[in-house]
Amino acid sequence: MITFPIFILAVIGATHIVVDGVIFEPVRNWIGKHLPKKIHELFTCPQCFGFWMGMFFGALMISTNPIMIFACGCAGSFLANLGYFLLGYLGTTGTTGTNSPEKENKDQLP
Repeated sequence: MITFPIFILAVIGATHIVVDGVIFEPVRNWIGKHLPKKIHELFTCPQCFGFWMGMFFGALMISTNPIMIFACGCAGSFLANLGYFLLGYLGTTGTTGTNSPEKENKDQLP
């Protein structure tokens, strides 16, 4: 019974740390310089990374059934995006996300 709430928090937390965390910024920068653009996008997109975190934690915590793992990936994508939206709404998103202050300021005319 406790597994599902932990799954939710693990997916949202891991995604937020990798996509927005300051501690992962050097990793994201290295990936951006040395790996293809699509791989870099994976590490800067909460919905994309949330899918893979959902599959990872789904296989680890929920089930070894491939259909369930895929379903956990889909749920993880939604949960990570929802978590990112809520964190953005609260004004706590980091520097790489779509709701970041730096990105919003770049889109505005002087």
